[in-house]
Amino acid sequence: MDRKTEVTATGILIGVILLGFAIRLASIDFQSLWRDEVDAIRFGRDLSAQIGAALSGGGLGGMIDQLRQTLTQPGFNGPLYFIALHAWSGVAGASEFALRFFSIFFGILAVPLVFVLAKRLFPNATRPALLAAWLSAISPYFVWYSQEAKMYTEITALALAAIYGLRRAVSPPRSEGDMRGAWWALVVGATTLAMYSHIFAALLIGVEIALFLLWWPESKRHWRAGLIALAVLTLPYLPLGLWQIGLALTPGSQGFAFYPFDEILRTLIGGFARGVLPFDYALGTLGIRWDPGAFRPETGPANWGVWLMSALVILGALMWKDARDRAERIGLAAWAGLPVAAIALVSLNRPVFTDRYLIWIGPAVYLLAALGIAELWRWRVVVGAAALVAVSFVALVGVRAQSITPFKSDFRSAASYVEARYGSEAIVFQIPYGQHTFDYYFGPPFSVVEGPYTNYRNPDGSFQRDAASVDAEIAARLQGQRAIWLVASEVEMWDERRLLEAWLGRHGRMTDQADFMRVTVSRYELSP
Repeated sequence: MDRKTEVTATGILIGVILLGFAIRLASIDFQSLWRDEVDAIRFGRDLSAQIGAALSGGGLGGMIDQLRQTLTQPGFNGPLYFIALHAWSGVAGASEFALRFFSIFFGILAVPLVFVLAKRLFPNATRPALLAAWLSAISPYFVWYSQEAKMYTEITALALAAIYGLRRAVSPPRSEGDMRGAWWALVVGATTLAMYSHIFAALLIGVEIALFLLWWPESKRHWRAGLIALAVLTLPYLPLGLWQIGLALTPGSQGFAFYPFDEILRTLIGGFARGVLPFDYALGTLGIRWDPGAFRPETGPANWGVWLMSALVILGALMWKDARDRAERIGLAAWAGLPVAAIALVSLNRPVFTDRYLIWIGPAVYLLAALGIAELWRWRVVVGAAALVAVSFVALVGVRAQSITPFKSDFRSAASYVEARYGSEAIVFQIPYGQHTFDYYFGPPFSVVEGPYTNYRNPDGSFQRDAASVDAEIAARLQGQRAIWLVASEVEMWDERRLLEAWLGRHGRMTDQADFMRVTVSRYELSP
């Protein structure tokens, strides 16, 4: 690449990064924090306290033992992000903006990382590198999780850094100062941080092994370093890995629905193409309507983004030019496909699929799609430009829809509504877990009465508890209360028959009620 082209590409990349940053920042606090984000705050605070106590009591060994225990606790997924978020909040504060800005940092870092990785994989292909950066910058999926105080953009950036480091480590040096040991250290460091930030990132090791083998004409010179890196990655992780393998081989449920392999692929490709909202809904926010009977379900507007992205990815994977180009494209396909296959295989025994857990395969998808657009561009400029416009339109419409559509449980508005009318009554949360998110927003101190769990079932599917026993428990819990606030969100998880609300309707008088996105608050004056 000549100097002029390099300067132009750098200028375009900077513009793409700034646009991606602006998109992520524009609606960063539009959605209320939801329970997973508040969990991240709580877990970070509690873990930091526990690790501090472990360090003072048992030194470094105590800290490592605490981290190992944390990784096997349901709901934690990995401790490092929570600890880092807690440290960040100690500097930047715990506002919605500050907490989510931590994710924006990693989300926007992924854009230049995608570019430099693409340039490393395809040295003479500036256009695909810029296209991949563009798709990452406007990705509605990446934008959504850049605006959520969770680890998903962090593990994406770490996966990119690890794979970039691996490519540099096995490539012939371009200068005497090309320090190969530093690149192996990046592989080990980034992969380790990713694994201890989310347990599913352990699948990154399999991707790295596949890439090392696909790059064998170059990587065979470094097989010893590769084995050392693999040992450093896997030996400390082995106890946890054995636990995970044992859990995966044990039939059971993690609370996730079962998805067959093809549905997992459709879900992921759909997310990367149009974001977390269906594309037909996103079009509706623009006032674009259509006759529902005009399309078959699989070819309707909801799936247009899926088909477009799939076609571009397949084209990008198959149009290789020589052996090296083929290895790089198959490597990207392995990065995107192997973790999906592993999750689908485990799910046959124990369903575990959640799309956001595999967000870190997104860069491979966008790189392949960018290669597909570049192939069309090379064939006919107008066709390539049309493909770019189409995929960008789907993405940007998704970004817009996400930025104006309340989607997460709106505890912010619910807490504000109750606080303005609060008179020291007890508050009942249904589900009780909602208390943590409500408490984040609610100013005054308040007393809590936990709603009863009524969903226990017998083997035949019938409920273990009848309405009379639940009524007696509710009466005992609310004894002495003259008035209460009920904060109801995701009630079916706790009280599918809504027995608490039925009891309050019989034994109290509703004096206030307001509905918010996925949250309803009600005030009842109770009979003596």
